[in-house]
Amino acid sequence: MLTIVLGLLLAVREPYQLTAYASRIDAEIARIAPVAREVSKQQSELNKLSERYRALSATLQNRDYNLEALRELTRTLPTSAWLTNYSYQDAGITVSAVADSASEVQKLLEDSALFKDVQTSSVTRDAKGKDHFILKMNIEVPR
Repeated sequence: MLTIVLGLLLAVREPYQLTAYASRIDAEIARIAPVAREVSKQQSELNKLSERYRALSATLQNRDYNLEALRELTRTLPTSAWLTNYSYQDAGITVSAVADSASEVQKLLEDSALFKDVQTSSVTRDAKGKDHFILKMNIEVPR
C-alpha cells in the first residue's frame, strides 16, 4: 500500500511542481510587466527621436552639399553660361542652362572634383547660336 501511495505521489509530483513553477513565473511576469511597458514606451520615444535626428542631420548635410555644388558651379561655369533652373535632391543635381557650347560646359563639370556622372540632354540651338540644354550630375560625396 505504501508503494502505491509513493508511486501516486511521484506521479502527481511533476505536474504539481510545473503548476507551482508556472504560478511563480506568472507572478513574476505580472510584477515586471509595468516596468517592461515603461521601458518599451521609452524605447519607442527614443526611436522616434533618433529618426528625427537622422532626418535633421541628413537635411543639414545635404544643405552643405547643396551650397558646395552651387559654389562649384559658380566657379566652374564660363561667364557666357547661364543657369535657368537648378534642382538638388539626394546628391543629384539637375540644371537647365544656356551657353555657347553644351559640350564645353559638360567637359568643365566633368573635370571638377566635386561632380561625377555628368550627362547632357535636350540640347537645342537658338537663333543667336546659343545651346539650351539640361545637365544631370551627382555630387562626389566623401564617405
